[in-house]
Amino acid sequence: MNTVRETAMKNMLQISCLALLSLFLTGCGERSAESDNPRAYNNAGLEFQYPGNWKVAEGGMKGELRHLLIEYPGTGLLVTIFILPADDARDIDGFAEIYARSCNEEVPFGDVTDSVFGSIRQSGEYEILSEKFAIDILGVKTPHTRTYRRKSVAGQVCFVVDQVADEHHSKVAKGVELVVSSLTYETP
Repeated sequence: MNTVRETAMKNMLQISCLALLSLFLTGCGERSAESDNPRAYNNAGLEFQYPGNWKVAEGGMKGELRHLLIEYPGTGLLVTIFILPADDARDIDGFAEIYARSCNEEVPFGDVTDSVFGSIRQSGEYEILSEKFAIDILGVKTPHTRTYRRKSVAGQVCFVVDQVADEHHSKVAKGVELVVSSLTYETP
């Protein structure tokens, strides 16, 4: 990946991580995903469905790199979608390492601890890699799982990253699956 695109990618990752952390700090409890009442997103070739009680926030474009944030209600944790040219895309473990490192560096207080990556697995069109970690604030550790998904779409590579506290996983899993299973992309 050339330096300009790599810098743009790192900046987008930092923005995503900062948004994730700020939403985490303002949360007040996770509500279940309203997957039976989905909304549709369709913009510039990217299409997917998402739960009716979630919110899409355009993340932005930096050259050919695009990212989008989908906010969960309650704790406000995110699903982040990145689309980039196939020539510039890292493999899933390289992307996950950069993403995790960027998030860890952006934690305004507390620490991210006990980070462990699982094995890469295949599910349909996606390569999937999970990361288990804890956010330690004043000695209280909250276990989290961050899941990275990678698939090729229309000559591009799409990464879908979601993060949730393990205690809320059952409330958001159907919503994440709705986004992931319905995601399509056509070059505009």
